[in-house]
Amino acid sequence: MLSASSTFTANSSTPLTTSPGEIAVVVFGQDKYIAAVMVDLTPAIESIECATPELAMRKLFTTVCEVLALHIPKLGVHQRAVHGGGCFDDDLIVESLKKN
Repeated sequence: MLSASSTFTANSSTPLTTSPGEIAVVVFGQDKYIAAVMVDLTPAIESIECATPELAMRKLFTTVCEVLALHIPKLGVHQRAVHGGGCFDDDLIVESLKKN
């Protein structure tokens, strides 16, 4: 997790370049921040505007989790497939979240 003190928030003149189909996670803004999962230069999933970059990342993470819950098919009672390979154990993740 990024702390607000470890994030870079100054304006940048560095051009954003991507390869076709490249996925990136970015945080942008100045007084209000939005985090986004970008496909090429197009935002595919965005957070709401937030007061800090860290909060924007948290909101983006929550949004991504909701998207995953809606679109990842069940493989059995407790495992879900991840498109492109791999899977995660739903029961294990839920138990970990309950502890925290």
